[in-house]
Amino acid sequence: MLSRYNGIRASLTTLVKAGESSVRGDNLDGNIYSAIYGDTRFIRATLDILVNDEFVKDPSDSGSVELAHVERAWARLAPALQAYDTLAAIRTQYIGSASACAEAIGDRYVFTGELPAKDQVCGTSPLPAELSVYPVKGPVDGKAVHLPKSKVAGGAAKTNPLLQQVLDTVAASALR
Repeated sequence: MLSRYNGIRASLTTLVKAGESSVRGDNLDGNIYSAIYGDTRFIRATLDILVNDEFVKDPSDSGSVELAHVERAWARLAPALQAYDTLAAIRTQYIGSASACAEAIGDRYVFTGELPAKDQVCGTSPLPAELSVYPVKGPVDGKAVHLPKSKVAGGAAKTNPLLQQVLDTVAASALR
């Protein structure tokens, strides 16, 4: 196993040096170290190795780990081990948010109170058990209501009152 790990790591380094990848061997080392040090399931460490192995076998045009690499690595894991984790969680670990657009809108609302622009539609990735995204009829029907942006004088964003209350409560309490 150690020789295979070293081979994967060396191949990652070769791809980075050739300018064909942004997936670095020392990132794999960090993931493995975190799984061991953080006492997380060894399955994650095993998947880190398998995902990087899939990437080395078939590097993406983007130079980054993509969903196909994660799914092929997951398929290589024994079903008895798959029972201790979910493909959805593993996808998120490598690919990030299903929709960075929706996440940004949510963050702006939570942290500043700014509502999204009218008729804003975000792209997304499939749900964990799906292979594609299916359109649904929703509130974006061309009859949108203008949502004002919450700004204070001078253009600075105002903190959401609920968030400010939570921050004040935390600040006032003693840390244990």
